[in-house]
Amino acid sequence: MEKPLHFIAVPNEGKVSFLHGFKRNQIGRSKGFPDLLIFSVPEMLRDCKGLAVEMKSLTGKPTAEQLQWLKDLASLGWHSYWFKGAKEAETRK
Repeated sequence: MEKPLHFIAVPNEGKVSFLHGFKRNQIGRSKGFPDLLIFSVPEMLRDCKGLAVEMKSLTGKPTAEQLQWLKDLASLGWHSYWFKGAKEAETRK
């Protein structure tokens, strides 16, 4: 039987009103936090605690804050990546 995939997509993206942004900050939003955290990792990555993924558009690049979060999570045993588009995320090994 295949294991279920345990993940969370973090709703940090997009431009929001000042008030909405303020509320997000009040409940713990952290600038640059990755878009996707995957807790149930494939068997081939059993040495890691999870996967942290930052998704960018085909022309986008991660911010300094995003790169810092990926670096910090990697230091805690997570595999951390950023991808340009879904196709790159699907095909990158």
